[in-house]
Amino acid sequence: MTQYELACRRVLVPALGHLPVGSITREDVLELHAAHRGTPAKANQAVVVGRMVWSFVEDHALVGTSRNPFARIRPHATKRRRNPITSDSGREVWRVCEEAIVRPSSAKPCSPVFAAYFVLLLLTGLRMREGTALRIGDFDGRRIRLERHKSSRRRGAKVIDLSESAAAHLRRVIGFEWSTEWVFPSRRSRSGHIEDPWRPWQRVQQSAGVEGVTLHDLRRGFATAVLNGGADLRVVQSLLGHASLATTAIYAVPGAALQRRAAAFAANAFRGEVSDA
Repeated sequence: MTQYELACRRVLVPALGHLPVGSITREDVLELHAAHRGTPAKANQAVVVGRMVWSFVEDHALVGTSRNPFARIRPHATKRRRNPITSDSGREVWRVCEEAIVRPSSAKPCSPVFAAYFVLLLLTGLRMREGTALRIGDFDGRRIRLERHKSSRRRGAKVIDLSESAAAHLRRVIGFEWSTEWVFPSRRSRSGHIEDPWRPWQRVQQSAGVEGVTLHDLRRGFATAVLNGGADLRVVQSLLGHASLATTAIYAVPGAALQRRAAAFAANAFRGEVSDA
């Protein structure tokens, strides 16, 4: 279950679930939002979910009004999180997951399927749901093509060029599981693919000696590693599939080494050691 599904179950449904959709007013939404000021992220997510649901209702003409009561609700201020994934903690996560893949056992923190999924997030920066619902047919050996993703309605299919490490990892993963449709299959879920990676992820963190790292932080960590490797911010934007460069700038945190290299370049330029040509 994603944080948005949790926001729907824990915030939207208890407060507004008894009301017919068409009768929900802006005042109802403002009251709900204010009541959860103590958990600002959850309150903001609930408004986002409500706005998306209302847009769906409008698109399918299920209500007679076009006024979205969830629109233009000013979000509560939240503390911006710094990226907690470092190269050291990322290597430990990778080590734990590789051991679970190569030498699976009940003593490992997770199954080989979940371990392979976590490694893919580290290697590609995919969103959590993009990874869990990844189809074998989405991968052509070098690229991933996602027909359905967060911005698919506005931007169409999302194509991701993979590193050789990521492509090799996917080829290996597809080879050791029984499903002919899903990269990360599950016999327990209705969908046929893995759906709830949080508990396995908690166990992986404990085994790796890291804590407080969300699955979305793996996406942030990928962006930061790419940026600190010398890539232009627009390259990072393309890899993550962001519509806005401003969003990418929040995700990718320049490290001290990158900042020192940039400052040294400026110093060399002013000393005449770098040509403008």
